[in-house]
Amino acid sequence: MGLGIWAMHYIGMLAYKLPMAVLYDWPIVVLSLLAAILASGVALFVVSRQKMGLLSIAAGGLFMGTGIAGMHYIGMESMRLPAMCHYSPSIVILSVILAIVISLAALWLAFQLRNDTTDTGLRKLASAVLMGTAIPVMHYTGM
Repeated sequence: MGLGIWAMHYIGMLAYKLPMAVLYDWPIVVLSLLAAILASGVALFVVSRQKMGLLSIAAGGLFMGTGIAGMHYIGMESMRLPAMCHYSPSIVILSVILAIVISLAALWLAFQLRNDTTDTGLRKLASAVLMGTAIPVMHYTGM
C-alpha cells in the first residue's frame, strides 16, 4: 500500500513538465518512500486490531495523515532544479490537516466495514475512494 501511494505521487511528479531540467536526489526519494510505507503500516495495524477506540483512531489518522504529507513534502524536497520553491505556511498546514481528517475518516470506515459480509461492496468502495482522495487533496492543496 505504501509503495502504491508513493508510486502515484512520483508518477505525478515525473509527469509534470517544467521548462527546465528536474533531477531527484535519490536518498531523499527513498526517505519519502519510507514515510509512505511507515504511514501505511500504521494504518493497516490500526484497522487490523480487534477493537478501535477513540485514541486509536485519532492516533492512526494523525500518523497516516502526517505520513502522507511527509511523503509529499519530503518528495518535493528531493527535486533538484534551477528554481526556488516557496511555501505558504497556512496552505501547508491546511494540506496536512486535510490529509489527517480524510485519513481518519477512511480508517474509521475501513475498520467499521472490515467484517461486513452482507454489504454489496459499495460502502467498502466508498471507503477506499475516501482514503485514495487523501493524497491528491493534500497534494493539490499544498501545490
